[in-house]
Amino acid sequence: MSDDKQKSDHSDGLANAVRKAYEAKLEGVAPDFDATWNAAQTRFQGRKRRYRLVSAVAASIVIFSIVLNFLLPGQSQDPADSELAAMMMVSIQWEAPSDSLLPEYDFDIYQDLPEIINTTDLTRGLLL
Repeated sequence: MSDDKQKSDHSDGLANAVRKAYEAKLEGVAPDFDATWNAAQTRFQGRKRRYRLVSAVAASIVIFSIVLNFLLPGQSQDPADSELAAMMMVSIQWEAPSDSLLPEYDFDIYQDLPEIINTTDLTRGLLL
């Protein structure tokens, strides 16, 4: 019910603003500078206030989490859990499903490449 009232109030305010603007247009009078400036300043102050509020809440949350982290005792990890995790990491080997589709090559590419002569002597060849 309050949403309908808010929509109605908003609609009434919008209708009044449009009516005033239309009347001013008929009279050929530009809107008053002070009124326009005050409306823009009010909108800016509202945005600035919301920005400050959100910043303050975010800073409070960060400070609260840091204080909470220091006040609570640290959770000591059971050595058996870390040993179990280490054993599982060693024993489990993962392969991609597509690995079985790839051919297996049994050669070393560095042994099969021809030897490149690195020289700085201009009479023996190009610099590589």
